[in-house]
Amino acid sequence: MRKIKVINNEFMQFLRNRDGAYVDYLTQLPNRRGMYAYYDKLSKNTQVSVFFIDIDNFKQVNDAYGHSVGDELLKTLAAYLKRKFPETGIYRMGGDEFVAFIEGGQTEPEAIALATDVLNGIQDLDFRKDVRRQLTLSVGIIVNQRSSANLDEILKKCDSAMYRAKQKGKNSCVIFNSLEDEMKKSGEIEEEMEAAYSHNEFVPYLLPKVNVLTRQVYGAELLVRWAHWLDGIRNPETFIPVFEKNGSVSKLDLYMFEAACRMQEAWKGTPLESMTLSVNFSPVSFYIKDFKERLVRIAEKYKVPHNRLEIEIPGKTYTNSMENITELVEGLKEEGFLVSLDNFGGTYSPLTAIKDLNIDSVKFDKDFIRSATADPRGKKILRNLFTLCKDLKVDIVAVGVETEEQAKLLMTCGCYKAEGFYFKEPEPEEEFIKYALSNGKNMTKPIRFSFNGTLLSDDGDYVAETIPAGFNGKMSFTKGPRENLGAVHFPGSEPVKQNIIRLPNEVLRTESWTICFWLRAEELQKWTMALYIKCEIGYIAFAPMSGNENCCCYRIRDSRDASDWIDTKGPVFKKGVWQHVAMSFNTETEEAILYLDGKAVAYTSQVPTQRYVCNFWLGGDPYKPSLVGDLSELVIYPEVKSATEIKEIYESY
Repeated sequence: MRKIKVINNEFMQFLRNRDGAYVDYLTQLPNRRGMYAYYDKLSKNTQVSVFFIDIDNFKQVNDAYGHSVGDELLKTLAAYLKRKFPETGIYRMGGDEFVAFIEGGQTEPEAIALATDVLNGIQDLDFRKDVRRQLTLSVGIIVNQRSSANLDEILKKCDSAMYRAKQKGKNSCVIFNSLEDEMKKSGEIEEEMEAAYSHNEFVPYLLPKVNVLTRQVYGAELLVRWAHWLDGIRNPETFIPVFEKNGSVSKLDLYMFEAACRMQEAWKGTPLESMTLSVNFSPVSFYIKDFKERLVRIAEKYKVPHNRLEIEIPGKTYTNSMENITELVEGLKEEGFLVSLDNFGGTYSPLTAIKDLNIDSVKFDKDFIRSATADPRGKKILRNLFTLCKDLKVDIVAVGVETEEQAKLLMTCGCYKAEGFYFKEPEPEEEFIKYALSNGKNMTKPIRFSFNGTLLSDDGDYVAETIPAGFNGKMSFTKGPRENLGAVHFPGSEPVKQNIIRLPNEVLRTESWTICFWLRAEELQKWTMALYIKCEIGYIAFAPMSGNENCCCYRIRDSRDASDWIDTKGPVFKKGVWQHVAMSFNTETEEAILYLDGKAVAYTSQVPTQRYVCNFWLGGDPYKPSLVGDLSELVIYPEVKSATEIKEIYESY
């Protein structure tokens, strides 16, 4: 049978030229072979600058939109680059990589200006917006190379510079000349590293962790500085990348952890003893086989309680090794260490990390904080993330707070803990101690209002106010339950929010606390509040008489749930008799306990944490008539008191 050939002239032409073509079939740019042919024809004395251009995240575009969209993007970008490099042209190396040549002498600023113009013009491409939003480039550059040099060596240097641009966060350019200087500097750092350990040149600086409400210090993060014998203080960004690259960063991490333990040992018996110190560990450290055991040995060497030491885990560590990190965190928690997730809200921020890891706190990324507080949508996201963490009993810390506006916004979103240069820059231990003592001396002290003829707290730091302003002939100071104890008399009022006292919101500065006071109720009216604290998502209150049962009631209300009335009900409150009331709440165990005259009389579990005090009132609330009676010796403790301690407080009177 005779064979029949069907000839497609275009296809046959492609087959004939496939192995020898100088043009890329997709973009119609000269290809790699065309680039070598161009370079070989250059005069040996020609100077060239070379730009190695790579599309960031091109694989994600292909995966998400399909290869047809990826091909169209390559053609559009090729036409764009051809306009930007018109004289000698642009070459497609293959995949998502392009190379451009500029003949003649060129300065580094000129090369950077050209590359920057290319980067900035990407968002103006005539291409679908959803893809264009994801599109950036990384550019590696080498300037003023003689064409007598080997092209492969030139491309290798450009490629190194391009990958450094990606490491910098993409959408940027790097010149190899500066990279070469950087590589030389890296070699010098490696040579000096061991001597720096032996001469104790690595110095811990402490970045204070601050209560945003009170501006008092409750802990610190250790940050390393290199006190170089010749250069002076080197910041970590100059040497940490070198240590991470050669794997020695784990030694530095353990060095800093031991420095934290030495400080804790030195601070025993001082006001700083209860402060928590945290150390940020590199991902490399978590692959040490006996990592947990090493931490335990170091802590026990200095006899430091493990719950005074916090291990910070970068978010990307969990992303890259979920199962291993989950197991490691469980092991650290079993040993009693605190664990925090660092850089949440940055590039590596899976919500599953908060769900799966048994962590104590989440540190929100500074760039995320800055951008989220800049617009209404971001504030809503931030507020809900904070609420999620609090509902899971995970503490939240805002990183990189730089302005008063940011600090205030964080409080309105429910975040009371932060670190950043707005409060204080990292300082050596000696300077940190001075700052912490001057700003943290009252952090663990109770706040007391004795009402001995004044509405000023006993330490003079807080002043209450009457509503309406001033003692109007109805409210007055009177005698308390014991000699030398003052009290405030509340005459009652049918209009709500009248004849009451308002305390500064800052007096309740922790999420676990104990509140004590003496109360004599001259009248027992249902749901008249002796104490009422309005919070962001509910309130905390004490009523001498509740509803139908006529018993007293300590209530923590979550207004997000219409059916969520958390009542801790005690016995019938005695009319006209002084009684000592104590209310405690533990955010860790979710337990609320009510004490009368030194004895625990009611207990409730699974109580929601209240955040961000909006109003703190004595003698009334916004819903019922005000109290008729006397209140004395209000004391607010920033921690949970035990039953034994409550009994001792009562008996001390």
